[in-house]
Amino acid sequence: MAAKAQALTRAIRQLLEYKGWFVWKGGTGAVRLNEGRFARFGSLGAADLFALKGGRLIALEIKSKTDRPRPAQISFGESINSHGGFYLIVRSVTELANAVEGL
Repeated sequence: MAAKAQALTRAIRQLLEYKGWFVWKGGTGAVRLNEGRFARFGSLGAADLFALKGGRLIALEIKSKTDRPRPAQISFGESINSHGGFYLIVRSVTELANAVEGL
């Protein structure tokens, strides 16, 4: 993750925690096993951050101004929304502040 994206993620997390949300990091990855094999962990397309407050769950995919979500991320977001959560693609702290104001 580029330094700019890390700074945005940190700022978003700080804002949510300041507003009383419980926040944790999501994501997926892989570990290298022997003989060049890899094992994946996490859910494909999982959001970057999750936040919970008052029984409401938001899943946040953090993107730069030009990045687009991958199909697996869109699918993950649709699953979150269909189960009563909120999936947000966030490109700035201001955008997030406006989105969570009504939650």
